[in-house]
Amino acid sequence: MRRIKRCVVIFMFLFVCWLTICCRRITIPINEKVNYIPQEETTETIKIGFCCWNYTDYLGASYKKYFDYIAGAFHIEFQLMTGDSISEQEKNVEELIDRGCQGILVLKVTSRMLDKCESAGVYLAQYGSEPSDLELKEYLDKSSYWVGYSTMDNYECGMKMMEAIYNKGARNVVICAQETGSYDQNERWAGFIDEAIKHDNLHILARYRISESDQYGAALQKAIDVYPSVDGILIASGKNGAIDSVMEVLTETKKVSKIKVACADVTENTEEYLASGMLDFVAGGQYPEAVLLTLCVLDKINGVSTAVGAVKLEGKMIYLQSIMDYMVYRDFIENEDVFPYSAEELKHVTTTSNPDATYQDLWDLWNRYSLEDVVMRHR
Repeated sequence: MRRIKRCVVIFMFLFVCWLTICCRRITIPINEKVNYIPQEETTETIKIGFCCWNYTDYLGASYKKYFDYIAGAFHIEFQLMTGDSISEQEKNVEELIDRGCQGILVLKVTSRMLDKCESAGVYLAQYGSEPSDLELKEYLDKSSYWVGYSTMDNYECGMKMMEAIYNKGARNVVICAQETGSYDQNERWAGFIDEAIKHDNLHILARYRISESDQYGAALQKAIDVYPSVDGILIASGKNGAIDSVMEVLTETKKVSKIKVACADVTENTEEYLASGMLDFVAGGQYPEAVLLTLCVLDKINGVSTAVGAVKLEGKMIYLQSIMDYMVYRDFIENEDVFPYSAEELKHVTTTSNPDATYQDLWDLWNRYSLEDVVMRHR
């Protein structure tokens, strides 16, 4: 019965995708064939370092799972390290250089990291966001060892979150994000505000920039105490327990479904929250960006990169508003041994594996990223 239900859900989703494509006259590649002849690849293993806050939460674990999958196909030995603060990541970079890494990806780059990498002949890149400091950007762009960055359209994500709860009836909302300084959080925050400005009857009652993930629930409780009319909350990052702390408060105050909730980042409990109606909107699916940026680093290491200047990869988040959306997302993007791009698809756009490929091919592949795109390619 469960298998039949799953097939029905996927069929319905594909039918909706087909209608959307026909109505909008959008052409999406279907089962795109790999039309190149694989070249004889080097079997030399290349060490690439990766720094992340941890590999136990949903997003961190997704990075690791994808790296494990592509490692053999691209002859990469990943060196994974944990660390969230600047000082921790700077120490990580030093250690990864000592371990013999030829390329390193970090959450937040600094000039000190680049200096260390440049001295050692190691390529450096930043995933998850764009470097926000203009002076630092200029400094990075002068170095041939700066590969570039990958990010998502976080501003659009913020706007979509606000639009979603407005369409579901929220008019008096609370917005929450991590403390200032994080580019992706700042962009989502700006999206919240700019979307709210479009609606005369939509009011932001309270704004919280939060240092610890477990404080999101406390922020909502404070807002409820001060503004009893609160009927919506936006959470710029739901990972590390942030969304869970909010759901606890909603349950305790008997505000479930009365307060509309939107957040970024799919977590371990997203399915439960969508199925129960506690969560109205979630944006996620961003983990492939780190893999695509890794392949840009690999091309640099092998001296075959066709990118002119620093790489700038920006993708779209995947937006889920129902349990049906989540079931398709789970089966095609986040399930065990399931990935948005197969190793062969990735080889097709990586010059290291396919001499006819260009950086533009990789950029175009990522620019088309959406739930519909993945389903149509892998159905």
